[in-house]
Amino acid sequence: MGLSKSSTIADALGQYNDSLSWEGDSAKALLFVEACRFLRVNRPQSRRDSLAGLDYESILKDQEKAEAYLQAVSDDNRATFVVGRCLQ
Repeated sequence: MGLSKSSTIADALGQYNDSLSWEGDSAKALLFVEACRFLRVNRPQSRRDSLAGLDYESILKDQEKAEAYLQAVSDDNRATFVVGRCLQ
C-alpha cells in the first residue's frame, strides 16, 4: 500500500496492523517500518480514545527489530566477488 503525505493516522494504523506478521517477509517488514515511522512522527498532541492504546515506546522497539531484520536480509543478499588464480 505505502503511505504518503496525504495518508491519515487510520491509514497508518491499517498498514501497521496488516504488517504485524512481518517476520520472514521483507516486503511486510518495510511496510511495518514505514507505518511505525508515520505513527511516531504524526502522533496527535492530545490523546484521543482511538489512539489511547498506542505505546510509542513499544512501537519504536518493534520498528528497530524490523529495521535490524531488514539490515540482516540486505547483508545476506549482497553480492561478493572472489578473485581466483589457476595453478599450473
